[in-house]
Amino acid sequence: MNFSIKRIYFIAISLPLFLFTSCTDDDDNGNVIEGTNSIVNYMETNEQYSLFAQAVERAGLSGRLNGNAGTYTFFGPTNTAMEAYLQENNFASVDDIPKDLAFQLVSNHILESLNFKDNFTTGYLKTLATVPKNDSITINMSLFVNANEDLIFNANTKITSGDIEVDNGVFHQINHVLDLPTLKTFLIADENMTPFYNKITEASIDTDFEEKVTSEESFITLFVPNENAVASFEDENITDADQLDNIYRNHLLTGLKISTDFSNGYISTQATENYSGNNQFLNAYINTQIGAFINNQATIVVPDIVGVNGVIHVTDEFIPLGNLSIFIRADRTLNTIVEAFTRDDQTTEQYLERLSEDSSTSTDAPFTVFAPDDNAFEEVLLELYPDQNAVLTDVPQQTLTDILNLHIVPNTSLKSSEFSDMNLQTLGSSIQLNASDSTLISNGRSAKIIPLNAQATNGILHSLETVLLP
Repeated sequence: MNFSIKRIYFIAISLPLFLFTSCTDDDDNGNVIEGTNSIVNYMETNEQYSLFAQAVERAGLSGRLNGNAGTYTFFGPTNTAMEAYLQENNFASVDDIPKDLAFQLVSNHILESLNFKDNFTTGYLKTLATVPKNDSITINMSLFVNANEDLIFNANTKITSGDIEVDNGVFHQINHVLDLPTLKTFLIADENMTPFYNKITEASIDTDFEEKVTSEESFITLFVPNENAVASFEDENITDADQLDNIYRNHLLTGLKISTDFSNGYISTQATENYSGNNQFLNAYINTQIGAFINNQATIVVPDIVGVNGVIHVTDEFIPLGNLSIFIRADRTLNTIVEAFTRDDQTTEQYLERLSEDSSTSTDAPFTVFAPDDNAFEEVLLELYPDQNAVLTDVPQQTLTDILNLHIVPNTSLKSSEFSDMNLQTLGSSIQLNASDSTLISNGRSAKIIPLNAQATNGILHSLETVLLP
């Protein structure tokens, strides 16, 4: 607001002078030049920015930053800061910086909206630097602002002279080049995420965590439990270093997946199961209907913190390693079977408890569960009770137990790629699997399999379009 008032005031008092001199302030074609203090102009007339001015030129951004109007926030490193950057990165001069890197580097010093020094608050902003989402879409990189005490950007950069008015925005002199951030940059800069970083890196485990968050060879997506989540995490539940490493990998995805990429369903983490000997990657279930709710426990509270090597999503809890019980309770299409498993007269069967048992301690795990979805239960109630508006509580106790037992196969971990014509022994009786059309048959009744292939710590989850009947 102060900027706007001062600009109006300046125009008002200088208008007569401008009218008097404008006839002589023109270019070779007689066109009046109305602005002489753009971002580019300011650096050209102030020697302490000469090196970064060269970087702007090398990046091909001089034209964009030379307008006589605009709302850019521009961070200008001094020559001292640029000399340190060149030395740290083994560049003899600005001309040694590759042009594509120069473009990204300069873009990382530009915000599209006006931000005066006193208006910065702790949190994340987006710079004009980008990473490629695919061949046609790019995602803007993040800038972390810590305004708790001194105003610091990405942990190491301060404004040394701020709120310098230019024709196309505001210019802040800074004491350090804002290098392109890796995910580690944010893990170190943001005290809400640093405890997770410390927990993994300070533990005596053999992990590639440090390499993943610093390497620019490939993109990753990292879910980071916040400070409160780390403080409440129960270390006594971790029995060995391998388990802690697997917990970290349960928060790691390959590729760059921003929040809009997520939908209701299963994603593949880099954690693995330990029962088959094949180290199959575990899944996690994301429910986006109630916010990004992962494995029925952790919610994304700060999404899309983008660095040069991927993206971070901050969560309010650790994401639990997904067992079958977690998946069934998390999957929004399986609400009715959860209601059936937990009905008062089914508690002695302890379905969800059994489906949460670890394969190393359970005599029945791993399981393959064929879970009828909510539509399947709605249809079977209409089928069984055509003359009434039946609900699940109308099904007798033993009948419901027999139905549920028919959908759980113990001591079997069966993905759809492994289907063949075979008999499967469930907790109740034998059923037939037909591989050609992915159906289950019980007592002449056929049910189409929806192959979720959800890999849990203790088995595989699929869904069914029809409820099997004993």
